[in-house]
Amino acid sequence: MPGMADMPTGDGLTAEASGFRFAPVESSLPTGQPASLQFRIRGADGKPVTAFAPNQTKLMHFYLIRSDLTGFQHVHPSLSPDGTWTAPLAQPSRGPTGHTSRSSPQTPPAKRCR
Repeated sequence: MPGMADMPTGDGLTAEASGFRFAPVESSLPTGQPASLQFRIRGADGKPVTAFAPNQTKLMHFYLIRSDLTGFQHVHPSLSPDGTWTAPLAQPSRGPTGHTSRSSPQTPPAKRCR
């Protein structure tokens, strides 16, 4: 698709794509009640990425999807200055889930050699 060649991409099945890694703060969430999932996007250097460009008017689109496709949530997490994202989730249900996100990490411009 025109204009998307330089965007980080993945297949939605791995925690890492294009040198960026999804790193959850917690390993599980409570079920049956609203919860917040905290995570970071880490760069190739292992440090949290703190600068993102808007993608369809939001810094991130986060999707939590049950493996059997009986549940689906699309939320817009908030970003803290330290690179921690917080995604508010409405009553995650028990059972296996997957997640995917859409974001555009900003990288510093390449330095020019003279």
